Amino acid sequence: MSWDLLLLPIPAGYASVDGGGERLDVVLNHRPFPSDLATPPLGTHEQVKAALLSQLPSIEFWDTRPWGSLAGPTWSIELNLGSADPVESITLYVRGKVDDALQAVFAIAEAVGCCVINM
Repeated sequence: MSWDLLLLPIPAGYASVDGGGERLDVVLNHRPFPSDLATPPLGTHEQVKAALLSQLPSIEFWDTRPWGSLAGPTWSIELNLGSADPVESITLYVRGKVDDALQAVFAIAEAVGCCVINM
């Protein structure tokens, strides 16, 4: 099984996501997330890595790419910080028994102050 997730620092008040066909809209009281609302950056690559490692020290980051990985007994997660600096979002690629990975997924999101969005 696989599961792709987006981590974004969504402002307070936007609490749910509406998959609405082909578009993914974050909604507040059933109103779409404004297209011109910019989310704040998560920090530089080094700041984001430090925040993640402070909560999950077993994450391994590549030296040459903005990627990392974390593995449990029945699952693995690849983290893509993207090439932009500062980091604007994180994409997670969860493989294996995704239900077993939920605790790690939410720990990653909490470490960087993000909401988890199913892609």
